[in-house]
Amino acid sequence: MEKLELQRLRRSKDYLKKNNGIKDLKTLYPEEIEEAKRVFDQDGFVVIKNALKKQELKKLKKGCEEVIREILALDKGRVGNRGHIVTLFGSSSISGHLMHRPEWAMLLDLPTITPILKAIFYSSEYIARGGGGDFCLPGATEYQLFIQIWVTDENFPVLLLVLFVMIGAN
Repeated sequence: MEKLELQRLRRSKDYLKKNNGIKDLKTLYPEEIEEAKRVFDQDGFVVIKNALKKQELKKLKKGCEEVIREILALDKGRVGNRGHIVTLFGSSSISGHLMHRPEWAMLLDLPTITPILKAIFYSSEYIARGGGGDFCLPGATEYQLFIQIWVTDENFPVLLLVLFVMIGAN
């Protein structure tokens, strides 16, 4: 990297360290179903702590590591499939998702998340699709998080995205 680019990157990192996140972000636990629905209705998103049990998290991390190794074995130039060194898990599979892997399939009906989804949708009649996720390699300086939620005039979510943050999780 050129010297000016490195300086710009350092300034950007310093700024993000000081200004990262949403101040006073309310985080909830899985049993706080009605409050999670209220926060979702108000803000368009809700953060749930401990959505995965330790064993589930361990299993998912191991699966992610396996798939990342497989992808990187094929991506020698570290090009990624979603921009420089950013890769979608699902796009790396011929199926377009990873629900054929047990680590991803277990996420379809979690006792910690499903009741919240039922409350948000006012029903158990919803469709789960996708089943991928993405990862960035060290050095990724630009990343656009999925913006995949639309609402009707009645403020009812037609589509929502459930994300599991893996970095810093124990």
